[in-house]
Amino acid sequence: MPEWRDGERERDAVASATEADVPCLYWTASALGKWGKIQGLSKTLKHLPTVKAYIGRAEELNPTFYHYGPARYWGAYYSVLPSFAGQDLEKSAEYFEASIEGAPDYLGTRVLRAENLAVATENIALFDADIQFVLDAPDGMGGSIAPENAQEKLKAQSLLDRRSELFNRRVIEAADGGME
Repeated sequence: MPEWRDGERERDAVASATEADVPCLYWTASALGKWGKIQGLSKTLKHLPTVKAYIGRAEELNPTFYHYGPARYWGAYYSVLPSFAGQDLEKSAEYFEASIEGAPDYLGTRVLRAENLAVATENIALFDADIQFVLDAPDGMGGSIAPENAQEKLKAQSLLDRRSELFNRRVIEAADGGME
């Protein structure tokens, strides 16, 4: 049996995937990533080669899938990984920005960026700006994705309600001028 390294098996498995397979690749990686996050770091790390292969192939085949979902996925991916496993906050920022630029009406990208990148970098100004953008977005924004955007508004409000838990007091006081 061959010795597999660095996700070779996973990349081989998705090499024959076509554009028609992109939804399966994307949603499987998304579900696996969320499940791993709930299960803990060891499960997340165990499945990194799979999610990287699936999202990488989805990105190659259709980078605009699900409102620039592959870029959004990488934005979250690079912000939540521990530093020893490849966290790259600059890459995260670039991917989030690409997703927002490509699909500005999809509010979920801003919610993810606030929750993951802004918190990881202690960038409370980015957090506040993204959350406020989502909360201020008109109801019904996005047409066919209006119901999802409505849910993202609820998530944004929940994040805003947890702001003092997500950032340390020093960061909040500096941002708010010592008001909180």
